[in-house]
Amino acid sequence: MNIYSLIIFLLFGEFTSSRAAFRPPVPGENFNVGVVVDEGSAMGKVVRSCVTMAVSDYNERLNGTRIHLHVRNSEGDPLLALTAAQDLVENNKVQAIFIMPETSSEATLLAILGDKAKVPVFSFSPLQSSTQHPYLIQVSEDESTGLKGVTAFLASVKWKNVIIIHDHPAGDATKSLSYLLNTLQEHNVRVVHVSTLSPLTEDNRIIEEELNKLKKMQTSIFIVHLSAPLAARLFQSAKTLGLMAAGYAWVVTDKTMDLFHTLDSEAIESMQGAVGFKSYVPKSPKLQDFALRWKKEAEMELSVFGIWAYDAVWALGKAIRESANISDSLVLNKVLHSKFAGLSGQFELLDGKLVSKTFEVVNVIGPGEKRVGFWTNVSGFPEKNIDSIIWPGPSLGTPKDTQIRRLRIGVPVKKGFNEFIAVSRDNQTGKTTATGFCVDVFDAAISSLGYEVPYDFIRFVVLDDNEPSQGNYNDLIYQIHLQKLDAVVGDTTFTSNRSSYVDFTLPYTDPGVGTVARLGNTGKWFFLKPFDRDLWIVTAISFIITGFTIWLIEHERNEEFQGSPAQQIGTILWFTSSTLVYAQRERLLSHLSKFVLCIWMLVVFIISSSYTATLSSLLTLEQIQLAKGDYIGKTTTKLCQMDLLEAFQKGSPLVAEFSGAIAQLREEGKLKELEDKWFRKEEEALLPEESDGPNVKTLDVGSFRYLFLVSGISKAIAVMVFLWYMLCKKLWIYNCIIRIASRGNLAFMLRLLLPIKPNTINGVHATSPV
Repeated sequence: MNIYSLIIFLLFGEFTSSRAAFRPPVPGENFNVGVVVDEGSAMGKVVRSCVTMAVSDYNERLNGTRIHLHVRNSEGDPLLALTAAQDLVENNKVQAIFIMPETSSEATLLAILGDKAKVPVFSFSPLQSSTQHPYLIQVSEDESTGLKGVTAFLASVKWKNVIIIHDHPAGDATKSLSYLLNTLQEHNVRVVHVSTLSPLTEDNRIIEEELNKLKKMQTSIFIVHLSAPLAARLFQSAKTLGLMAAGYAWVVTDKTMDLFHTLDSEAIESMQGAVGFKSYVPKSPKLQDFALRWKKEAEMELSVFGIWAYDAVWALGKAIRESANISDSLVLNKVLHSKFAGLSGQFELLDGKLVSKTFEVVNVIGPGEKRVGFWTNVSGFPEKNIDSIIWPGPSLGTPKDTQIRRLRIGVPVKKGFNEFIAVSRDNQTGKTTATGFCVDVFDAAISSLGYEVPYDFIRFVVLDDNEPSQGNYNDLIYQIHLQKLDAVVGDTTFTSNRSSYVDFTLPYTDPGVGTVARLGNTGKWFFLKPFDRDLWIVTAISFIITGFTIWLIEHERNEEFQGSPAQQIGTILWFTSSTLVYAQRERLLSHLSKFVLCIWMLVVFIISSSYTATLSSLLTLEQIQLAKGDYIGKTTTKLCQMDLLEAFQKGSPLVAEFSGAIAQLREEGKLKELEDKWFRKEEEALLPEESDGPNVKTLDVGSFRYLFLVSGISKAIAVMVFLWYMLCKKLWIYNCIIRIASRGNLAFMLRLLLPIKPNTINGVHATSPV
């Protein structure tokens, strides 16, 4: 109906400037002021009475323009309130309106009317969108300030998990909720659940169903931001359901507590132990005098809204008096800049709102409330005052934000992978015990919470030859949703389907994928790492022996291997070094040296290829490692592991606490210690030990022993043949042999073996070396 009221107003409620414009006051005339309240409500009655008393006091004490009141009863109906205000503007020519709206929609409609008619509207109910209405004057505490005080109180008690119960989110209620959520987030307070109740709800069964749902959650701290009548029904249901017992805490905003005096004894009895924030009005002689008059003239109890209403009338009266014979625009401007000592203390408006300074923190005890402290933007809330609070129960101990009760922890019974979790049961006592990596992480996380969390393991057979299966892992996790279990510990994996009915903690094993980063500190002599020291030495010696062998064979006949000793040494070193890139320029004449060089080139090719491959591994693939120091080649066992998590009930505050505990265990290195405890032996069996540098096997002499052996044999053969050839050059030895062997076929065979040509020396047929 509210939206239809707004539509009707926008279509038919236009005003002409000649009929509704704000008119400057003329001395001797009345200043017409309208009042729209629900005279059937306690707030409406108080506001009307206080406005009437203030107008009477103003007219009696000050001469000049008098204020004339026109009262209309809205009967709590926003449409009727809009119609009444429109009638006041058009027919009674009111130049200001005082309203006490019962709902935010009513306040919004009347604020729009004031803007269109250019008539100031004094509202004694907070409106988050008040800054959007230039003619709206909010004579009440800013709602955001009170919510900020509640958040500061939560921080002082060190609560980190809360449940919010507020009015149905519509219009300004949504804005106040958003502000509260953002403020709580800034103080690292987690909102486990937001419960919404419609102020139009008359069936208490709806409230009880909502509270039953909250009761099953493990959070025991509730923030109540409701109208007073709805809050009264909420607390009565909460007491019936056992939510006002020891261990629970209820923090009530000023939206309820400013009207606490309107609640009946049954509602107050159900709120015992609640902590509330209410607007603070300091005591003063002026307030005491007014309170005495109030008791004589009214039957109701004076409230802060009545006090504000009295001061608001005087703020308007002062503006009228100061704006006499001046342009009409200054009247509104004077009101908006009001600052004087009133019944409520220092009455001051800023940006169209009453300046909020102090909130009173009270504890509901007995038939009323007891003050336990104050909260201001400057000083905050003193922690010492917390000790004087009597919590529900009654109890003197500050409740924990998480209920401490014995948790039912489900553990899977299965075959294999006992390193993760192994479950056993004592046949005599029936007690279930569990061991393994998952259980150790669970125990370590619980120990780091800072408070005791008792629990019992509940067996769930997934796969076992000795007894029938109860289901699979999906069935196990679904037991949490059915509230048969509070949590599950084991090798469970996150899936989108499971996340719809349970909450998962942070994973406590690496899934095999991580951030990669290059190794730093490779060292200045990193290029020597592919070979070990002995291999470098043997290779260098082989180079020298190869050069010497070729020089030995070539230097007698090959001019490129001749010269001074220094030149010959340089030639040897240069020739063998150039073979690394196959760039030797010296021409070989002997077939023996060519044979040695061919074998050596094969050795050089194999050694250089092996060096290049190993160095490439060191500089590329083996330099990439996982963020926690686990090399890619060493994640075999972790790839076999699942992304392990624990599952809890939806909305459980333990999810955040366990996730934080797991993150702390990871930072402290305790998770790594537990991994080593259960999986180190398997890793050592499959993988080499982890070292400070890249884990690549260095090549040694043994890797090329046969290659060096072949190269050495080839050089030995070449040297032996060369030495035999040098001996054969001594012709007298050869001639002696020929003469001896000429008697048979031995001479023919020697000619085949010796590298010499036939020749005749001293009349004897002989040979000469090639």
